[in-house]
Amino acid sequence: MTFNLRPWQLADFPAYQALITLPPIATAIGIDAKSVASQQQAFENDIYQTYQATIIIDGTPQDSIVAYQRANELGEPLATEADLAYFLAPDFWGHGIMTDVVTAFIAQLPPHFTLWADVLADNIGSLRVLEKVGFTNQGTYIDLFGRQISQFHLYR
Repeated sequence: MTFNLRPWQLADFPAYQALITLPPIATAIGIDAKSVASQQQAFENDIYQTYQATIIIDGTPQDSIVAYQRANELGEPLATEADLAYFLAPDFWGHGIMTDVVTAFIAQLPPHFTLWADVLADNIGSLRVLEKVGFTNQGTYIDLFGRQISQFHLYR
């Protein structure tokens, strides 16, 4: 399946909103899918990141991928470290698309960049994506919602 990777745009909010209100995505990203304010906040948090994109399939945004800049213990930004987060419309799960998207997205990041990714431990698809693109599993922890999370790391 072919796709185009491009930055999110303000006009994409309805498509983003449609994606993050899908139960499997809302649960995984931990937002209140019924709150428009929460949806808007999530969108603005994503769209204003330095490294962010959506994939366009058949003319419509179908995913989100973002590298959120990390900060040190004093809250100062770390220029070469980020937390990778992504989701994909369930209609496209299991087709290998996300592996290609993550690979293309990472290729656009500056060299000597460190990425971290936290994934629900039972999200086998995302675990496999991260392993396929070279992330290493650093272990698991329990998040604030009581969910088991696997943490991954990639230095490139």
